[in-house]
Amino acid sequence: MAQVLANPYSLEEVILNLLNNARDAVEDRQERENGFEPKVQLRTLSSKSKPSQVHIEIKDNGGGIPKEIQEKVFDPFFTTKDPDKGTGLGLSISKTIVEELDGNLALKPQDGKNTTLTISLPIAR
Repeated sequence: MAQVLANPYSLEEVILNLLNNARDAVEDRQERENGFEPKVQLRTLSSKSKPSQVHIEIKDNGGGIPKEIQEKVFDPFFTTKDPDKGTGLGLSISKTIVEELDGNLALKPQDGKNTTLTISLPIAR
């Protein structure tokens, strides 16, 4: 089993933020579409192309992220949520935390369908 060097509370903050965003996305879609089945998936994986990293992937089947705002989602204070539901700091802070761990936080959106965020961290030596 691969291990990473990280403050567990910081990593927990990132994962919980991504899970909360995924939950919000599927709940929003569920309110708009009758019979919609919300799904949020979290999985860990390794990659043969990057054997020195471990990946944590969070995927939801919410409404996706429109192409015109995909480049902005990691910007501080950028949000698509109502003011009482978010500050726009979650993804920005999460990305900073992951980068401080020598990792990467990447967005793999599918406009109108799913959103996948992947945390990639170096394996501890």
